[in-house]
This record gives sequence, structure tokens and C-alpha cells, in this order.
Amino acid sequence: MKRVLAVLVVLSALIFGFAIGAQAGPESRVWINIPFAFQAGDQLMPAGQYLFEFPRTGNFASGSLLKIATQDGSICQHLLSRTIQDVTKDADWQVSFTKYGDFYFLTKIRNNDLGAEVSKTRKEKELAAEYMQSLKPVAAVELKATHSKAR
Repeated sequence: MKRVLAVLVVLSALIFGFAIGAQAGPESRVWINIPFAFQAGDQLMPAGQYLFEFPRTGNFASGSLLKIATQDGSICQHLLSRTIQDVTKDADWQVSFTKYGDFYFLTKIRNNDLGAEVSKTRKEKELAAEYMQSLKPVAAVELKATHSKAR
């Protein structure tokens, strides 16, 4: 019963995300080239061009839901996120990752109006604990959009 309820909750969230994603305006999305494979939620995303989008709820985009998709639509991920307030006015889009060895994890995305932080996955928490115990270096990687207009 719990499993059925969990599946229904996830499906409801996805349907809600698709419904509000159709209303997104160009100021709440950007295409960014990511030159390495990265983890977004439980999905491994290969290197490539990605649409990062804050779907609209009513008249405003919110940082509480984040859509990530490839140009051809073959990969599309919706992530629940936390809105962050450390956005910088007059700043272009910026995507941040945490790197443990060869593994990159999406941590946050922001522009001059919106910001979202993605929760750590179980895999990232395990790697973080391993790296803290062995004192291995952890890196923060930030990428900026080469163009901020949506296509």
C-alpha cells in the first residue's frame, strides 16, 4: 500500500510539473552546454546541451521545481528543489556542481531573479562521507551560460 501511495505521489508531482512547465516563459529557462556527464537527482545525464527551466506557477516562475532536458527531448528530468535567495542582480545564468573524483552532482542553478538548490542524493551523500573520512579533495564547479535566451 505504501508503495502504491508513493508511486501516486510521484506521478502527481510529474503531472503537475508538466502542466505548469507548459506555461514557462523564456526568462525562466536557458540552454547551457555541460562538457561532462553529471548526476541530476537519480538520473545520470551525459555531456551535452541542456535546457534548464524553472516552470511557472501562475504568473511567476518558482525555484521549487526544476526541469532539465536535452535538445531532442530524449532525456527529461524534473527535480524538486529549494528556492535560494543568494541570487545576484545583473548576473547571467550559472549552474553549480560538486565534484567527487570523476563524479559531478548538480547542486544549484541561478540567474538574476531565481535560484534553486537540489537536494543531495543517497549516492552523493555516500561519496561525501567517504571523501570526508579519507580527506580526499572535493571540488565546486560553476558554469555560466554562453547565451541566456531560450530557443
